[in-house]
Amino acid sequence: MSLRQIFVTEAAALAVALALAAVFGDWKFAGFFAGYTVGMLNHLLLSRDARQAVEMTADRALVKYAKGLFLRLGFITLAMAACARLCSDWILPLAGGFALSLVAALAAAAGKIHAERG
Repeated sequence: MSLRQIFVTEAAALAVALALAAVFGDWKFAGFFAGYTVGMLNHLLLSRDARQAVEMTADRALVKYAKGLFLRLGFITLAMAACARLCSDWILPLAGGFALSLVAALAAAAGKIHAERG
């Protein structure tokens, strides 16, 4: 996904979360948006690592991916722990938003590959 696509989907997710929060009066939807944002940042970090690893040797690329993996896992764990500590009723929407962001990123990548190959 390009940065433009990510910003558009972030804005759409924020609009949906705020609209649902306003309609239902339940701020758990903000947890959904937070999870979606964490997932998109995870995708950005992964794509950054992939672009940097292209010019590296195989050994250095594996080390780069390993460091990036632990960085992303720590980032997600920190978000989940902060959510559990501060507002525990957002855990499920946070996980749902994270999963939806992964599906959206994979669908965009698959569409891009399909468009390139015809």
